[in-house]
Amino acid sequence: MLSPRKASLLLSVSAILLALTACDENRLCKKSPDCIVHGKCKQAAEGGCVADGDEGCKASDDCTGLGKCTSKDGACIAGSNADCKASEACAKGGQCDENNGSCVHLAKHFDPDCLKQCRADGQCVKTRDSCIALSKYHCNGSAEDKPDTDGLCFRTGRCTVEKGKCVAASPEDCAKSPLCKDLAQCSVEDGKCVATDEGCKKAQLCIGWGKCTAKDGACAIVSNADCKLGNRCKQTGLCTAKDGKCIADKAADCQQAEICKKVGRCRAKDGKCQK
Repeated sequence: MLSPRKASLLLSVSAILLALTACDENRLCKKSPDCIVHGKCKQAAEGGCVADGDEGCKASDDCTGLGKCTSKDGACIAGSNADCKASEACAKGGQCDENNGSCVHLAKHFDPDCLKQCRADGQCVKTRDSCIALSKYHCNGSAEDKPDTDGLCFRTGRCTVEKGKCVAASPEDCAKSPLCKDLAQCSVEDGKCVATDEGCKKAQLCIGWGKCTAKDGACAIVSNADCKLGNRCKQTGLCTAKDGKCIADKAADCQQAEICKKVGRCRAKDGKCQK
């Protein structure tokens, strides 16, 4: 049986060995590149190295370079805009906004969780539980000044941010899109580019196809008068409106047309002029 003095000495030695062991464990983490770069300088109880509090994160390369200066769940993250604004990422790349633990340039940030909303409404940045649009870049579908051809601005003329989404705010917005150039949807209504009767009548859609009246925001064929304004009435006898199309419905349609005078197709059948 150990004497009280020897027992006390043994306990002291054991305590010192335990302390040295703990010290050695932390020392191994501190020698790891993850300590210098990522602030993971402390031995975790379950093994591996974790961030050693905010002070450990602030001493890391990730803090200086990426703004990851706050400790959370054993890792260093960007915990606030202040973390980001003090970083090289902010000074050199404009990544001065904290977003989900990282520093980003929110105006040019495209969150992978917002892909569907980004394409539909330019809502490309996730804040809390929703996706919103913050800048023209989200409407452009690109971090560049020139709109991407697959972006909302180019496709639909919705180039201006209002209340967290991209809208068409002016005829100038619509003019940037093929909707205006090709489909005469050059005016603005309820944040969208739409056609007007006046615009339709000036467009190739009217001259070529008889789509001369605005309906539901687009140029459409709604009457015989529309068909008669189109070249196809004069050329091929398609002068009668039916189900949104121009057809040859009667002999009179064909007989006034060039197709009758030149090649003898003067009889209306199945919506066309035939011999």
